[in-house]
Amino acid sequence: MPDDPGDVTRAREYAAAVAVSAHRLRIVVAHAGAEDQDRGATAMAHALRDAGTEVVYTGGGQTAAQIVRTVIQEDAAALGLAVPAAASLPAEIVTLLAEEGAEDVVVFVGADPAGVAGPADPGAAAVFVPGGADRDDVVDWIRRNLVSAEPG
Repeated sequence: MPDDPGDVTRAREYAAAVAVSAHRLRIVVAHAGAEDQDRGATAMAHALRDAGTEVVYTGGGQTAAQIVRTVIQEDAAALGLAVPAAASLPAEIVTLLAEEGAEDVVVFVGADPAGVAGPADPGAAAVFVPGGADRDDVVDWIRRNLVSAEPG
């Protein structure tokens, strides 16, 4: 046992940091539209990374099947999906995830208000729209709804 109480405190802090990093939340961020229109998804990926999550960014132009394959391969806890207006992708992705046995993956959406059916969009645990939520709101939602559910 160390003689210096500061050594014990530093050891505990180190152990806590290791425990947190061992259970670091992994989130796939995908954009379903054209690759040159992915500013929102890129900004969200940066915000989530800066908040301490592990982010796998797919880039734009992904199909629902490609996004689901990435989520499963990366063993992600969540999918942050940026969708263009009038997209039905969130429900399609949730259906594909369920077919693959990954219904526990939480899907949250950033979209133009016309891009989703509304706050209760089928399959989306949360919908964030420009002007209605900023990056901090999304990060706070992740912390409240996903981090507290992580084991450890």
